[in-house]
Amino acid sequence: VVHPGHKAKHHSDVIMSVPRFWIDDPVSIHQNKLMSRDLAMRIGSCNEPDPLTNSRSRGDACPPSERTIYVAIASYRDYQCRDTVTSIFSRAKNPQRVRVGVVDQIVEGEDGPCDAPYAPCSSDPNQMLCRWKDRLDVFQVDAPLAIGPVFARHLGHRMYRGEYYYMQSDAHVTFTQDWDEDIVSQQEATGDEMAVLSTYLTDIEGSIDPA
Repeated sequence: VVHPGHKAKHHSDVIMSVPRFWIDDPVSIHQNKLMSRDLAMRIGSCNEPDPLTNSRSRGDACPPSERTIYVAIASYRDYQCRDTVTSIFSRAKNPQRVRVGVVDQIVEGEDGPCDAPYAPCSSDPNQMLCRWKDRLDVFQVDAPLAIGPVFARHLGHRMYRGEYYYMQSDAHVTFTQDWDEDIVSQQEATGDEMAVLSTYLTDIEGSIDPA
């Protein structure tokens, strides 16, 4: 795509490589038409493969405790980003089903990347950013060319890869213990597959259990 940051500064057009959408081909599952409910409910990956087909694309057949969760984060020079990702994995009851996609808008040499642990993984491999690095994808953007949260979140949407649940978070959040089980329980309690859960987060002090 044409880089909107350069365009906003009236530079010559600069082509920007962006993540491809999960389904971005002429023979995709939706066939460029509105999906039926039956088809939509068959979409969504599962942490545990189907015992008969060994497929992880199980949709509603996947038990709620094994349904995958994609967490999208748009971060602008946020020094707490790596702490947020650490919190996501360390406080999840089943971190294996979680994948995080970060659009990291930073100034190289000044800001710490969101996927950079505080110590080398070779010396402390138990850090969450080391243990779960295969479930963390970071798309780095030059901060001076950032044009706001909407485009950053669009890039985050592009990093979705068929997970059952989709979640969006700020880059400065401390998650509660077993948040994944809790939020899935709340979502399923609505009895409505079109429901969207939203909240304005509270202050950390006195609001969540200590680590």
